[in-house]
Amino acid sequence: MADSEHPMYKLGYQRGRQRTEQEAAAMMRRQSYTERWNSVFLTLLPIAMQASGWSMSGEPVSTSEQRISLARSWTNKAITEMKS
Repeated sequence: MADSEHPMYKLGYQRGRQRTEQEAAAMMRRQSYTERWNSVFLTLLPIAMQASGWSMSGEPVSTSEQRISLARSWTNKAITEMKS
């Protein structure tokens, strides 16, 4: 009997194949989430760049970094509220 025909080899191969398929599916879900997050962020970023009168942690939003952070927080909130 060749090694590839051994029942334990076949079982190990099947389990390895299942694990690979599960990892691939998880990666696709993450990519889907990332693509969705990026889309929402890029939609909200121009709005955050023009926002006036906003404050974060008691400081008025005025620098680019603060505006990007504002867009990021809006995106995180929007994504949690989105239906899958």
